[in-house]
Amino acid sequence: MMRIAVLDDYQDCAETLANWSNVRAKAELKIHRRPIGDENELARVLRDCDALCLIRERTPISSALLSRLPALRLIVLAGPRTAKIDTNAAESRGIEVRVTGGGPIVHATAELTIGLVFALARGIPQSDRGMRVGKWLEASSLGRVMHGSTLGIIGLGRVGAYVAELGHAMGMHVLAWSRNPTRERAEAHRVELAPSKTDLLKRADFVTLHLALAPQTVGTISAPDLAYMKPTAFLVNTARAALIVEDDLFAALAERRIAGAAIDVFDDEPLPPTSRWRTLENVIVTPHCGYATKEIYGAFFREMVAHLEDWLGRHD
Repeated sequence: MMRIAVLDDYQDCAETLANWSNVRAKAELKIHRRPIGDENELARVLRDCDALCLIRERTPISSALLSRLPALRLIVLAGPRTAKIDTNAAESRGIEVRVTGGGPIVHATAELTIGLVFALARGIPQSDRGMRVGKWLEASSLGRVMHGSTLGIIGLGRVGAYVAELGHAMGMHVLAWSRNPTRERAEAHRVELAPSKTDLLKRADFVTLHLALAPQTVGTISAPDLAYMKPTAFLVNTARAALIVEDDLFAALAERRIAGAAIDVFDDEPLPPTSRWRTLENVIVTPHCGYATKEIYGAFFREMVAHLEDWLGRHD
């Protein structure tokens, strides 16, 4: 019987959002909830697997790991792309790689971004924590009105463009910059095109990042960039951790050189319990949940099942 593993179902929702019965009828299915971070343990757990289902970038699959999985013949990835799988190595070993669609991921990520902007502007997490220990307004900082403030968007792709729409709905002035900006796209989304990244950082009250990760975008925000931001400004990253130099951002926040940040993506995930990011009061941290919605997970798992059913049918 075929053996299939699903990794990193942290929220235990794979079996509630898709019907795996046809897969179970033809294969031994194991769904793993906890992350397996050690490559030696991964090799041991997955050694006899014929097929492997992955949720986005949660577990990297290197060429070295693939060489230790002699039975593996299929990888199904939730989402259309990831840099965490060595697809060339997989294909060179005769391992088929299939992907699912992304579902409404553009809307989900943009909505989380604006939710974090709200939380930063009004100090919602701090107020909640204060209320839970018996405090009242003395535990809250004075909030900021978003209407009339400037939203600076770095990266005007699909997510950035939808963030711009949401910013407009709240009466914000929307400013955008990207490495390959076009005036036509800026005009189509009613945003002011900043002449430079520096100009955007100097003017924005809230800065959000929406760039794809590539060699040229790594470290888009570093110490010199943070120095241009207003001391009252906030930074939000729901895209990729490597877009920001983490050490530089941590220092700027610890020294209160910017007002605060909200971070959904980290260099080391899951975030370790002792991570320094858990210690700063002016930071909101969320667990890479931009795409963690019922609608998106439902699309992921249903398409995963369809791929597995098709593949198993071909190998009866």
